[in-house]
Amino acid sequence: MAARDVQLLLSEVAFNDMVVAGLTSDWLRRWLREAGAARVSLSLLASPRDVAWSAVRILVVAEAAWLDAMADQLRGAGWQLEALALENPPRSGWLALSGDQRAVLLPLGDLIYCRARWLAALMGAECVDGLSMTPAEQLLAALQRRGWLLRTVESCTGGAIAAQLCAVPGASAVVDRGWITYCNQAKAEMVGVEPALLARYGAVSEPVVRAMAAGGAGERHLCIAVSGIAGPGGGSLEKPVGTVWLAVAWPGVDGVQQLHSWCLQCSGARHAIQTQTVEFSLKHAITCCEGAVDA
Repeated sequence: MAARDVQLLLSEVAFNDMVVAGLTSDWLRRWLREAGAARVSLSLLASPRDVAWSAVRILVVAEAAWLDAMADQLRGAGWQLEALALENPPRSGWLALSGDQRAVLLPLGDLIYCRARWLAALMGAECVDGLSMTPAEQLLAALQRRGWLLRTVESCTGGAIAAQLCAVPGASAVVDRGWITYCNQAKAEMVGVEPALLARYGAVSEPVVRAMAAGGAGERHLCIAVSGIAGPGGGSLEKPVGTVWLAVAWPGVDGVQQLHSWCLQCSGARHAIQTQTVEFSLKHAITCCEGAVDA
């Protein structure tokens, strides 16, 4: 199929729903390009009447009431509509056809799990092989191939790493448990970080985050640990806002635990720093898992 331009239209509710799910418009653009789109334009809709329906390929994500109104508009304009079954949760969207034009209307819900379905409807079934996996999907798949389970020990992200992983259907086959160790007492009680280590180096430090990862890991577990300063307060000249220590521990040869750590310098508001920390954590964990020597 020849590459085509795609018009991507989101309601404000749909945009916010994607943010909560950890799905960015960059991922939608990537999948659309992988499925054959030459260019992808993005617009936010103020009402269901804002669509001109002039593009060759149109993808709309909006609440059900808006989609019903759009479907009525398209029927009135002579478009042919077919129901599009989606999962997580079970719901129906629309595939609308008019000559060479195609429009897919997607209701709110998981857009990641069912992406092959709606991309095939929009761009053609032959174009959806080899779609990129999200970092969460990549990590879970890599762990499953090794037969390892996953644990997290989170401070500044408050469980966001575990939440993004658990949002992937089938995560229960890999995700074992997670701890939110926000205060020093929790770090000591839950994963065995020595109080003397916390007193000497502080919670946001390489020795402490390595101890968090080591304490959370088990015999066949990869463990991600993070501790940082998300702001807006709490920073210093030595450790400014956005300083995050990350450590990953995983099983090594002959039962010897492997452990790597990194200092991240994130930027932006509190939520942006937390989001960047989640992204970096998943990417580094993938690298550790895929590059590990078989235990």
